[in-house]
Formats: sequence, C-alpha cells, structure tokens
Amino acid sequence: MFAFFYSPFVLAPLKFPCAGKFKKLGNFYMTFTDALHSVFDEFQIKPTDTVLMPDFYCPSTLKNISKRATVKFYHVRPDFTVDRADYFTKLRTLKPKAVVNYGYSGFSLTGDEGKKLKEICGNQIIVIDDCAHRILTDSDIHFISDRHFYIDSCRKHSAFFGSHLIRSGGKSRHVEADSMNLYKFKLLALQFIENFLNFWTYIFSSRFLYGLSTSVFLASDHIAGTSERSTRGSALDYFQYNFLSLKRIKEHHKKLATHYNQAFSKLKSPFISTLPNEMVEKGEFNYYPLFVSSDKRLGLIQFLAGHKIFADVLWESSTLPEEFKNVRNDAMFDSFIVFPLTLLVKERHIDIMAKRVGEYLNLNR
Repeated sequence: MFAFFYSPFVLAPLKFPCAGKFKKLGNFYMTFTDALHSVFDEFQIKPTDTVLMPDFYCPSTLKNISKRATVKFYHVRPDFTVDRADYFTKLRTLKPKAVVNYGYSGFSLTGDEGKKLKEICGNQIIVIDDCAHRILTDSDIHFISDRHFYIDSCRKHSAFFGSHLIRSGGKSRHVEADSMNLYKFKLLALQFIENFLNFWTYIFSSRFLYGLSTSVFLASDHIAGTSERSTRGSALDYFQYNFLSLKRIKEHHKKLATHYNQAFSKLKSPFISTLPNEMVEKGEFNYYPLFVSSDKRLGLIQFLAGHKIFADVLWESSTLPEEFKNVRNDAMFDSFIVFPLTLLVKERHIDIMAKRVGEYLNLNR
C-alpha cells in the first residue's frame, strides 16, 4: 500500500518529512472519534457528565458523544460564527466536564477571549478543539491548560486516514486502544481501493470510476468512527502524511475559497448567497459553502452532477439523533451545499461551476 500510487499524493505539494512539535505517533488514531474516545477514556467521562458542544455539528459524532455524556449546546449563527456571549455564559453556568470548540469556518479567539476561556476552564474543564475541517500546523496550537487538546482529521484534506490527538507537551499517555481490529482493517482496505480508483479516474477522466470511488468513500465514511473502542492509526499513513506541505495546501484552499466566493457573488439571484469576502479570506475551509434556498438545493446538486460537477450537502438534518431535533440549529443543515477545494480544482474550473450554477438558476426562477 504505497502512497505514490494515490493521485492526491502525487499532486500534493511536498516537503522534507517532519511531524512538527506536537504530532506524535503514539497519539495518532484512525479517526477523529477514536481520538475523542481516548480523551473520554483518560478522564473517565460518564453519561452523567456534561459536554458543551456547538448546535451545528456532525450528526454521527454527536451521536457517539451523546452515548458517553450528557450533551448541552452553545449557539452557532447562520454565517457559521459562534455566538461568543452564549458560549461563555454556558461555560460559566453549566460548568461542563468538557467543551468542544468548533466552527465550520474555524474557531479562533481574540487575546481577551483566550484569557477569559483560561480563567473559566482553569485546569478543571477539558477543552477539545475540533479541527476536523481545518489543516492544523504548529503555529495554530496554543494551549491554555494541561487539559487542552486539539484533534484533526487527515482524510478531510489528504489521501491518508488518521487523526492526531495533540496535547500539551506533545507527550503520549498510556490509554488502552486497539492496534489492529476488523474495524481498522476495513477502513485501510477501503482507503486503498478508493485511492486506487481515484488515480485511474484522474488518468482516464472516467465518470464510471469516479462513481465507484464515491461509493467506496461513502462506505468508508459509514464505518469511520463506529468502533466502541479507541483504535490507533496506521504508522504508514502517519509517516507519509509528514511529507505533505500543509502550509501550501492551506494556501491553495484559501485561494480557491476566495475565488469561489467572488465567482458566486457575481450571480445575482434571490436563491443563493455567499459569505462576506473578508470572512472567507480569514476563514479556514476544507469545502467551500454556498447558501442555497431549500427548494432549489437538491435540484442544483443533481443539475451539477449531470455536468460532472461535484457538489453536495455537508450534513443532513434528517440524520440528526432524534432526541436533539427540537433543540438543534436545524435550519443550518439545510441552508447550504459544499464544493471541493482539492488540489485537482483550478480557478478556471470554478468559473465553469459558477456558470453552470447561473444556468440552473436562470432555468428555475
């Protein structure tokens, strides 16, 4: 299973292999949820313990967390920004065992907000920065206590499976986790098949092979994070990931997201809207979000698919755990679709995508 057969790796900007100061092999897990389970196991989080989370969040991860703890929410606004007043109020009043920091466009605090978080949490509240939709480098990491963690997700922006659990000092601590099990074997096998198909899809520009690779990805996505025990990641993926120039990939994502926003902003239609350009330029995205009215969303996705353009929903409100459907920020889930920011996407492709979106909107006024 060699990464140089994978088209995403072949096209990725590379550097001299270096894991950085914080990303240790001993803290490398198969998925975000596996890393999260490790933190919960270490601090013996029980179903009666409160975990504070954003009310716009991955349904499958929410479901896993709700099995291990009592979930409470802070509010996320329609433009993906966190309601800071609600966030800090809930931290003070609920005094949760743990808080998950997440924002789809990034979660950053000002200097004063960072001091306030440190004051409230001290060394009692566990702080988990969910960076599954970010590319995490050493310069992004600023610990406020020994109970502050960062968790990323390599598969969201690369050909590799795995999540780094990043902790103060970078030292791994002994937490019981499986090194190999059927769950891990299935994910690694599907990863190899998907990347093999991606390579030949790229070579032949085959719609059929693209469909197969998408099916394999969905099968993998369905399995990821379902293990009830923490599972360690592949050492091979860990070391290969270190060859990637994350700085240059982040720059590519930012450039494409900015171009998407500018291109879609030119389409004057009441059925779509974009984020402010300044927010996109300062934000961190693994997929570009375009807000689309609910009655046009599915039709637009299907129209674009007919022109061999990928667009999809990020999460569906129908997949939310039933017990949270009345307290969640449900409208957010059905308000936008996402476009890829991969290394294969160029600015000229985005111009074509915007043109096709414009065509659909003109046909369906």
